[in-house]
This record gives sequence, C-alpha cells and structure tokens, in this order.
Amino acid sequence: MRNCYKGEYNRVISLGMDCRPKVIMDITGLSGKRTALDVVATQQIDNLIYVLNNRFTDWFLESNLYTQPNSDKQYKRVRDIHTNYISVHDFSPESESISSDYPTFKRRLDKHADTLLKDIRNNDRVLFILNLEMSPHERDTTDDLDTLTRQLPALRQLLDQMCGNTNSHLFIATYHEPLQSLHLSRTHIAIKQPYWKTFMRGEELQTWKKWLDGVWLIQK
Repeated sequence: MRNCYKGEYNRVISLGMDCRPKVIMDITGLSGKRTALDVVATQQIDNLIYVLNNRFTDWFLESNLYTQPNSDKQYKRVRDIHTNYISVHDFSPESESISSDYPTFKRRLDKHADTLLKDIRNNDRVLFILNLEMSPHERDTTDDLDTLTRQLPALRQLLDQMCGNTNSHLFIATYHEPLQSLHLSRTHIAIKQPYWKTFMRGEELQTWKKWLDGVWLIQK
C-alpha cells in the first residue's frame, strides 16, 4: 500500500524543505493558495517537525532574525536562528535593514501559516510533498540516514495527528536509497539523482512530473 499515493485529493501541500515541491505543484496545476512552507527552507527534518508541532507560533520572530553573510544583490538570505529556517525570497536586497520589510513579511507569513493549518485540518484527503536534501553536495548541513530513519516516522505520526484522520499520503524525495526500505503507512519514497545539476529543469523536472502524473485535485 506504500505506493498508492496516486489518485485524487482535496489538497496537495508542500512541506518544503525547499521550494521544489511548490515549483512542481505550480507546473502540474496541483498548487493552491500559498502556504507557509512553500518558499522558506531548512536543512534538517527536526526543524520541520518543530514548527509543525508548535503550529508556527514562534518562528521568524524579529528578535531571532539575522542577515546571512552570503546575501547578495539578488537575494537577501534571512535566517531564523531559533527554528533554523531561512527566507530567501521575502526581503528586499535593496533594504538597509530587516526591520523595514519585517511587518509586511510577518503578516503575510502568519496568513500563509494559518492557511496551511486550516487546509490540513479541513480537507479529508491531503497529499503532502517533502523534498529532503537540497543538494547532494551539502551533506555537512543535511540530515544523515540514521536521523531520517528515526524522524520520518515521527513526522508521519504528526501529520496524522494534525489531519485528525488517516487519509493523508506523504510523498518524499531523497538521495538516500536505503530509506526505501523504511516501512511507513501511506508513504512513498522516491530517489533523486545526484547528477541533476540544473534546478528543476531537464531530467529533474521530467522526473518530478512523472512522480506526480496520476495525482489530481477534486474539482469543487
């Protein structure tokens, strides 16, 4: 039953951990209103579990934010040191400080978080999409196999708790092939290839399309 994620859903929701799920959802017509995890990112699954378990109550507080040194003229990379999430697309590179953009950013983020929580709670069939490990070359900052093996069951349990039912499915993309032997209910684990070099183009894009072929939204 692990591979039976294809079918119809009330809602498809991105869990991050970067914006690949949101990109492919937009391309395939599975995207709805933006939610909180669409375009922010983290490298550890513990951070995802934490913000979901705490219903986003203490993330991206202004006192916990700092601008990363690797910000540039294209992206201002702002990290929440409490939850270890990073925003890349929400702060203007031209602004002198975080504070000038923060009120608008936080109102928008809280709205997106509220949308995500309501959609999880109010839709009977939800497909969650989770992209693990942004790059195979960033293994010094991403979770190891043991951590993922331990924490993915905790995430699966938390999602069921948040949904209030056992109808949701979880699709996971990872570089860790041994995770395919992990037995999780209503969970499908697909393997990404380390030779994919161009972000969501070429073979990577075509593979994501194939993974989601046969997934559709119930027409209201």
